[in-house]
Amino acid sequence: MSAITLHNSDYDRFDAWLHKIYESTQTNNWFMPSEDVISTGVCLRAHDGFFRVFPYENTALVPFEAAVRGLNPVVAVKLRNSATVAALAKLEPRETSIYIDQATRIQILESIDYLPQAEKDQCGAFIASALVLWSYALEGMIPLCRDFDEKLIKHIWHFMTGGISVLLQEYALDGDPRRFALLAALPIIYCVSLFFCLQLVGNLSLIFGPVAQYHENSQYYSAVRPEPNPEIDNNLPHITIQLPVYKESLELTIGPSIFSIKKAMQTYARQGGTSAIFICDDGLQLISEEDRKERLAFYANHNIGWIARPGHSSKPDGFKRAGKFKKASNMNYGLALSLKLEKFLAQMIADGVEEDPHDCLEDKAMRMAQEEIFEETGRRWKPWCANGKSMRVGEIILIIDSDTIVPEDCFRDAAREMGESPDVAIIQHESDVMQVAHHYFENGITHFTRRINKCISLGCANGEVAPFVGHNAFLRWSAVQDAAFVDPADGVKKQWSEANVSEDFDLALRLLLKGYTLRWATYSEGGFKEGVSLTVVDELARWQKYAYGAFAASFKVRETNEGLGCNEIIFNPLIKWWKDGPISPQLRNFVWSKAPVHYKIGMMSYMFSYYGIAAATVGSVLNYLLLGLAPQLDRFYLHSFEILLACTVVFPGIGNLGYTLLEYRLGHRNFIGAMVENLRWVPFFLFFFGGLSIHLSTALLAHMFSYDMTWGSTVKEVERSTFWIEVPRIWQRFKLSFIICFACIAMMVIFTTDAVPFQYQIPGWNWALIIPLSLTVGCHVLLPVSPLPLTLTCMHPV
Repeated sequence: MSAITLHNSDYDRFDAWLHKIYESTQTNNWFMPSEDVISTGVCLRAHDGFFRVFPYENTALVPFEAAVRGLNPVVAVKLRNSATVAALAKLEPRETSIYIDQATRIQILESIDYLPQAEKDQCGAFIASALVLWSYALEGMIPLCRDFDEKLIKHIWHFMTGGISVLLQEYALDGDPRRFALLAALPIIYCVSLFFCLQLVGNLSLIFGPVAQYHENSQYYSAVRPEPNPEIDNNLPHITIQLPVYKESLELTIGPSIFSIKKAMQTYARQGGTSAIFICDDGLQLISEEDRKERLAFYANHNIGWIARPGHSSKPDGFKRAGKFKKASNMNYGLALSLKLEKFLAQMIADGVEEDPHDCLEDKAMRMAQEEIFEETGRRWKPWCANGKSMRVGEIILIIDSDTIVPEDCFRDAAREMGESPDVAIIQHESDVMQVAHHYFENGITHFTRRINKCISLGCANGEVAPFVGHNAFLRWSAVQDAAFVDPADGVKKQWSEANVSEDFDLALRLLLKGYTLRWATYSEGGFKEGVSLTVVDELARWQKYAYGAFAASFKVRETNEGLGCNEIIFNPLIKWWKDGPISPQLRNFVWSKAPVHYKIGMMSYMFSYYGIAAATVGSVLNYLLLGLAPQLDRFYLHSFEILLACTVVFPGIGNLGYTLLEYRLGHRNFIGAMVENLRWVPFFLFFFGGLSIHLSTALLAHMFSYDMTWGSTVKEVERSTFWIEVPRIWQRFKLSFIICFACIAMMVIFTTDAVPFQYQIPGWNWALIIPLSLTVGCHVLLPVSPLPLTLTCMHPV
C-alpha cells in the first residue's frame, strides 16, 4: 500500500521543485475543489523507489502515487482544467486515444491503475476527467505542461468550429469570405442563449436528477432547523427588525405586519432573547397630519424605534433622497443615525454618565446623534426620530417589507444557525405569498412566485449560491459592517448601495467576495409571507427595475482594500463608450473574482436573459422583413419560428413537466393536481412574458442613452376602480407599446395588399413569418387588457 507524503519542517530541494511545478501547472484548474477532495497534484521521485507527492497528506492522491511508482518517471503531474474537461467531452465511447493535432496522439486509459502499463514515451495519458503528464527530466516538466495546454486549446477550438460548419461549406462552394462577418454575432448569440441552455439542463435535472438533497442541510441550504444548543440558547443575541416603509396604509399594511412581528418577539422573549423594531419611515414627513399622528401613536404604543428623513426636493439646494429606488438610502439614513447613537452612548458610558429614570442614556445619545446629523447638513435638515433603545442595532438584523408575515418562532432558529456558522452572513428564508385581492392577476403572480422560490430551493440544495432578495432575511450586523464601503458620491461609509437599483444583490456580492456565506432556508415551511404585485403596471415596473438594475448596478464590485467603489456598470452608457469602451471594468472584476464559477455562469445567464426577452420584438420585426423581402439569406441565420418552437419545448413543455414531477417527487402534490395547476397558468405566462419585450427594451435603452428612470414603492392595498377608470390609465401607461404594436399590425396588413409591388408582397399564407410577429404583437396588446375584467370583479366597488 502506498504511503502519503507527510508535511514536516525539513524543507529541501525536492520540496522546492514540488512547489514550483505545482504552482506553474495547477493555476488554471477549473473546478477549484476544496482541499479535502482535491485530486490533482505533483509526484516527484526523490530517489529510487521513493516518491513525494504535493499537496501533502492528501489521501485522494494515494492511487496516483502508486501508479506513478509503477511507471517510474522522474516527475508526473495530474491536471484537471477547463481544456482537459472540454477535450474529454468530445470523446466517443470506447475511444482509446485522442489526436490533439496531426503529430500528437495521446492514449486514453480506463483508470489510474493502468498507468504503469501506459506507453511511456508518449509522456501523457487521459484518465477519467484528468490528464497525467510525466517527464524523465525535472526541467522539462513545466514546458511539457505548457505545450500540452496550448495544443489542447487549439484542439478544442477545432471542434468548436462545428457551429460554423455551414459557413465553411458555403465558402467551399463559392469562395466568398464576406459571409464570415456573421461570426461577429456569435458572442451575442452565446450570451442570449446561455439562459435557455441552463434552463434546458435544469428542467431535465428536475425530471431525472436526485431530490433527496432538498431535505438535507448543506453549505448554502438549510432544510432542517438547527438543533437546540445550550450555549447559544442561554446567551441569545439581540435581534433588530428593520422595516423600511413609505406611504402604505397603517391599518391595512403596516399594522398587520407589526402585529405578526410582535408575536415572534413575544416568543423570543419567553425563550430568553431580546428584540426591537426599528422603522425607517420615508413617508412620515409626507403624509397628512392626521395620518402622521396615527402612526406616531402606533409607534409609541408598540415601543417602536423610528426615524424619518425630509422629503425629496427638486430644488438645487433642497434635500435629496439618493437612489433610483429609495429603499437603500432610507435604510442607510437610519443605520447612520444608529451608529452615531452607539458612538455617543459608548462615550457617555466611558465618562461615567449615570442613568436618568426619566431620560435613558439611549435617548440622550439619540438626541446627540440627531444634532450631529443636523450640524453636518449645515443646520438645514434635522431627522425625526424617537425611542433610542429600539434604534440600537443588535447582532442580527431581520429585514422585512411593510407587507410581511413572519412565523411566531423564527428568531431563536436564526440565532442558533448564526451562532453555529460564523461564516454565514445572510439567512434568506423562502417566502410564501400573502394574498390580498385574490383576483386573476394576483393569483397568476402568486403561482409564479411560489414556483420560482421552489426552484431556487432546489438549486441551493444542489450547491448553488443562495440569493438575497432583500427581505425576509436575517443579516449578521458585523458582516454587513465589514462589507461596508465609502460612497464616492459623498465620501460617507454606507452599508447599502444607493447607486444601485438592485441594492440587495450588490450587498450579497460584496459579502461573498469578503468570504462570507449566503444561505437559503426552507424549514420555516412558508411561515414567512410577502405581498406580490396587484396590478400589471406594478409588475411591469418591477421587471423594468430588474432589467435596468441588472445592468446598471448588479456587478458593482468594489476595491475591497480601499473601500472605494464606482458606479459603472456592465455596459457603460453610450456617451462613455469613446472613453471607457462598451464593457465596464466591473464586469471583468466580477468574472475574475473568487466567486464560484457556477455562480458566475448562473448570474450571467440570468442577467442576459433580460436582453433575450427585450430583443423579441425587434427580432420578430427584423425576421419578418428579412425573410419576406430578402431574395435569399445565409443558412447561418436562425429563423424566429425555429426559436419559437425551441422555447415552446423548453419552457412550457419540459419546464411544466419537470416542475410537475418535482412537486410529485418531493411529496408536495399529486401528479394530476400539479399538472392541471401548471397547465392552467400557461396562457397567463404566454401573455405576460410575451408582452414584456417592449417594456424591458425601454428600460435597457434608457440606461444606454443615460435617461434617468425612477420607481416608487409598490401598491400594497387593493384600490377601488371601474373599467372606465382603468381604460384611460392603461392607454396612458401603455401608449408606446400600443403605438408600436398597431404599427406592426398595419405593416403586416399592407404587405399583403397591392399597395406594395408584387415582388415585395408578403402573403398571409406565409405563416412561418406571420406567427412570431403576430404572437409578439398580440401579447403586448392583450397584456394590460386580458386580466382587467377578472381583476375588477374582485376589487372593492366604487
